[in-house]
Amino acid sequence: MSRIFQRVKSIKTVLYVLTLLCWLLPTVLLGTFMGTRFFAALSDKTEALLISGAQYAQTQLVNNIDSFVAMARNVTYDGDITRAVHDLDMDNIRYQDYLKIVRNYLERKFSRDRLCEFAVFFTLDDPEDLIYNSQGYSLAEDLRQNGLTSLIKASEELDTHPYFFTYGDTTCLIRNLYDTKLDRFGILVLGVNTDALLVPVVQSAAQLGADWAVQLDTFAAGPMKDAPVDALYEDYGTLYYTQALEGYDYALRFQISADKSEVYTEMLSFRRLMLLLILLLIPLCGLIVIFVQKRIIKPIGILSETSSRIQEGELGLVVPMHGEDELGRLGAAFSAMSLQMRDLIDKSYKVEIALRDARIQAMQSRINPHFLNNALEIILWQARMDKNATIAQMVEALSILLNASLDRRGSHLALVREEIKVANAYFLFVKLRFGDRLIVQQEVAPDTLDLSVPCMAVQTLIENAVKHGITPAGGGRIKVSIALEKGLCLRVYNNGKVLDDAALEKMRALIKPNSDGNGHVGLHNIAQRLHLLYGDRAEMAVVRTSEGETCVSICVFDAQSQPKTTNHNL
Repeated sequence: MSRIFQRVKSIKTVLYVLTLLCWLLPTVLLGTFMGTRFFAALSDKTEALLISGAQYAQTQLVNNIDSFVAMARNVTYDGDITRAVHDLDMDNIRYQDYLKIVRNYLERKFSRDRLCEFAVFFTLDDPEDLIYNSQGYSLAEDLRQNGLTSLIKASEELDTHPYFFTYGDTTCLIRNLYDTKLDRFGILVLGVNTDALLVPVVQSAAQLGADWAVQLDTFAAGPMKDAPVDALYEDYGTLYYTQALEGYDYALRFQISADKSEVYTEMLSFRRLMLLLILLLIPLCGLIVIFVQKRIIKPIGILSETSSRIQEGELGLVVPMHGEDELGRLGAAFSAMSLQMRDLIDKSYKVEIALRDARIQAMQSRINPHFLNNALEIILWQARMDKNATIAQMVEALSILLNASLDRRGSHLALVREEIKVANAYFLFVKLRFGDRLIVQQEVAPDTLDLSVPCMAVQTLIENAVKHGITPAGGGRIKVSIALEKGLCLRVYNNGKVLDDAALEKMRALIKPNSDGNGHVGLHNIAQRLHLLYGDRAEMAVVRTSEGETCVSICVFDAQSQPKTTNHNL
């Protein structure tokens, strides 16, 4: 893939291809997966959910039916009704006692069961004599008038089997009762609370969003479709799942039916959502292409064209690229760099011209330093021959100052020990002028002697103190302090003329990088040299102490042990 992109020279083509692939490839893969695997699996799980729900409903329904059948069967096992009928036949009890025994039994066994609406017992010898529990009066009368004859007829073929029998709107369970000689003597009728019996069916169907149908012997609820058993069957957009149970006690058929669109509604909704997302990706892809064209391809093209023009010599070109994003900042930086490069080239050219003119002028007016030093050495030798110590010291000090000012090494920096030597030479001349009116103090830390400072820095600060402090006051004290603190710190104090606030602010303005230097050329020169040599790694300050002294300080934060040499020749 990387080799293919390397062969394509246009970044525009690469971005378009990548954008298209970012939309097309996921769409194809997602569509293929959804069509072949996901929706098929989702369909299977949906159908399995429908089937499992139907099976669960049938299981709960069968449990209710079995529980109801067990109540009817337990009447025979209990034997209360059988003994009461036998005792009545044998004249062991009166009819009222017989009636009380049977009614109490029916009341005790069936009145509190949620599945049983009523309980009725009658003997075959006297079918019109219906004995019922407390809830069964109206239903017993309805049975007597509407269903008793057909019920007795249906019971003749049951033997000991229970049977769910329906007459009118009433469903009941009938069961023949036999004595110990296996002679049928009566019939038990239990009214079925179909609402309670079918609760599992109704709840499961509601959860599945489906319809239901039940057939239990002659009882039927809901429309039953003729469909295969234990299999999902589809007919005209409706899914059917049917279960059948042919047991000893009853015959049950249960069916769940649901509209296919309702069963698969979530899957169909998800499918429509996926299709909508895929369709929405088309305009989104278009927006991405437009954005890439406008915010990436076009700006890169402008940068490429402008850089080619700059390469051909058109300096100072700017690009119309703005904004807070990366390309906007890149365009602004490119324009600033182009303008800065043009200014630097113009400045370099002007400096080259000025330097050339200065060299010519210097060559025309230069005095040979070697000859001047030789002359001073001859004067010094003659003064010593004449035993004139003062003249000898003055000549020696002048030689030191001359060598320092000519800077024959071509370096902008000097060691502190050399600067102290130059300062002492300058102090010699100043003391000759002021005599006892000038007091000089020096506090130079030994660990600073081999560190570098700008050439003539100490002498310039002393000269400024003499000119603007000592001379106006007619004398005073000058203190030179050099120590290592937050860096190499050089301070020159004088207690001559006390500066007022206006003069102090004027001196502070002179040492700023953009100052013109009028009034204190030496301080301005030192400040400019510090800025050029060190930038933010050095600072210069002018303060007035609490004693009224003026202090000019220079701090170099990373002073080196050896001075850097800089060739003046370009």
